[in-house]
Amino acid sequence: MKLLFVMSDHYPYDGACTNLLKNLFYNGHMLNTCDEIHVLTNKYVYDEPEYEIIDGIVIHRVLNWTLLPMNELKKYTKIHILYGIYGGISKAIQKMLDIVEKENFLKKGIIHSYKAKLRFINAYRYDVIIPIMGTYSIVPAVSQYISKHPGPKLVIYQVDPCSSNTGKLDNTIKKGVAFEQREYANADAVITTPIICDLQKSVLPFEIYRKFVSAEFPNVSDELSTMCVKKRTDEKIICLFSGTFYSGTRNPLYTFHLLREVIKKIPGTEFHLIGIKQEDIPLEFQANEIIGYGRLPLKKAKEAIANADYLINIGNDRITQVPSKLNDYISTGKPIINICKHRNCPTLSYMEKYPIALNIFEDENDVEQPTELLVNFIRNHRNETISFDRIKKIFEECTPEYVADLMYKTFESVINK
Repeated sequence: MKLLFVMSDHYPYDGACTNLLKNLFYNGHMLNTCDEIHVLTNKYVYDEPEYEIIDGIVIHRVLNWTLLPMNELKKYTKIHILYGIYGGISKAIQKMLDIVEKENFLKKGIIHSYKAKLRFINAYRYDVIIPIMGTYSIVPAVSQYISKHPGPKLVIYQVDPCSSNTGKLDNTIKKGVAFEQREYANADAVITTPIICDLQKSVLPFEIYRKFVSAEFPNVSDELSTMCVKKRTDEKIICLFSGTFYSGTRNPLYTFHLLREVIKKIPGTEFHLIGIKQEDIPLEFQANEIIGYGRLPLKKAKEAIANADYLINIGNDRITQVPSKLNDYISTGKPIINICKHRNCPTLSYMEKYPIALNIFEDENDVEQPTELLVNFIRNHRNETISFDRIKKIFEECTPEYVADLMYKTFESVINK
């Protein structure tokens, strides 16, 4: 079986989708069960090759100017000034389109460049092509290519909601429904989260919904648990958040208020943030004990998680998303502090099964009582961990082995139709 995963994350170095795939390939042993696994992704670094093999995975990279970071774009001017000018104009046009066409979540430039790369690498030779629907534009790029070059099966791996994304404008949601239904109809199968499956069950025609396969994020693995064996020798108490403060999705102010009070009550407590720069921390919460490290490579981010004492999840405003990072937290066996935006937060079903978790519900008028709960939780569970064997029994369906096997069977099924 020859597979091509198509994504926009900087594989194999960075991003939530990169983390999902690496868990599937290595911890889930998908690399051993398939003949070949290729990844098509965007080029994010000026001098990285457009083709290379890393740890058994064949990587193809497409240069899309709108996705290329500005600091890397500037390096192209060293080759030829026209490259820099063309790239800069492309990025400027895309920014203008984003402002003018707020309701258009599909990027024509991304679709065009990925289709061109699929043609260049003769993607018709793969058995299955799997676009990862985190970046929506990736999916039509693949489906349009396959419509012109039949042969590969199309299996969508949807990790983020689209039409059920309540942070979008009403007109965008309507377009999202039409987009999803069109792409689902084109696909041979759709692998997505249990939440998205449940949401789509009530709105999709049966002939489309029967293509759906429910799969948890495959991030509960012993990799992080093994990294946690090394103990720190200092007296610090590190509470760590890993992620991004997406506008309209995740508001951190309540959590900052709580942690500031905890820092006052428990000397030596620090609040570390991976993915957040120091300058992005609100001015009123700037302190020596609140440290933003910015975006780190995947390996460094995991090391930081393994080094922390308590892990913090800041819940989404949207009840259609469970952060994939939550399963990484679970893997460590460390105490988890779960800050919920809603009483029906989708993280609760996971945290209710996790033995060392504290759920705190946001209430702007009450910080004092949650602070006491958090202080007691930190004092009562210092240095407490859960064995990975116990975690695996509780969250077996979230392990890479379980999800990789489910996906492999799905690929076999569509190939043999």
